[in-house]
Amino acid sequence: MLPFTRIICRLTLLLGFVAVGLMVQAQSSPKKPAQVKLPIDSTKVYTYVEHMPVYSGAGDMKGLTADFLREFQAASAKGGCSPPNPVFVSFVVGPSGGIYDVASVSNLSNVSYPKLSATCEAALVKASQSLSRFKPGMQNNRRVAVRYILKLSATK
Repeated sequence: MLPFTRIICRLTLLLGFVAVGLMVQAQSSPKKPAQVKLPIDSTKVYTYVEHMPVYSGAGDMKGLTADFLREFQAASAKGGCSPPNPVFVSFVVGPSGGIYDVASVSNLSNVSYPKLSATCEAALVKASQSLSRFKPGMQNNRRVAVRYILKLSATK
C-alpha cells in the first residue's frame, strides 16, 4: 500500500472510533431538561396563591369582615342607602397591598341576591378605602393580585 493510502485508512478508522465513542457517551448521559422560570403575568388576578394576603388591621378574616361591615354601615348611613342583608362584596388586593375593583356580587352558588343601588355601591367603595392595607399575596416569591369575596352580614 502507498503511504498516502495508509494515512487515509488510519484517519478513517480514527474518525470512526471517535464517532462511536461520542454516540455512546450521548446515550449514556441523558441531558436534564432546562428549567425555565416563567414570568408571572402582572395583570393576572389570582383567587388562591402560595401566601395569601394578610389584613394588617385585625390580622384575620373575622377582623377584616368586622372592619369592612362597620365601615360599610357607616358609609351607607351617610349615603342614605339601606343595603339588603347579607351583602357579598368582591375586591382585589393588589401587589402593593391596596384594595381596588370593589363591587357587590349578586349571584353566588346559584342563589340570587338583590342588586345594590348605585349609592350602596359607592358606600362599598368608600368603606374599602377606610380599611387598613394588606400584606400582599405572594406567588413564586413575587407579589401578586388576589381576589376576595366577603359576606357582610349584620346580625340582629
